[in-house]
Amino acid sequence: MICPYCENVMEYGFIQSPRAIFWSIKEKVVFIGPDKSSGDIPITKLNDLAAKAYYCKTCKNIIVTELYDV
Repeated sequence: MICPYCENVMEYGFIQSPRAIFWSIKEKVVFIGPDKSSGDIPITKLNDLAAKAYYCKTCKNIIVTELYDV
């Protein structure tokens, strides 16, 4: 994949965690998991450990290519 920011080649890999990963509008101090009703977007399922992604070594951006079913 070509980086949309700097146009260099990105490296394929995975974002990994022992817990669910999600994007949220607000930073949460305590949470159990993503709350779709408040706009959270799950990146992994609770039992998944990785999400497919590309990393740009030049500009340090990561692009997740496959989200959990929102």
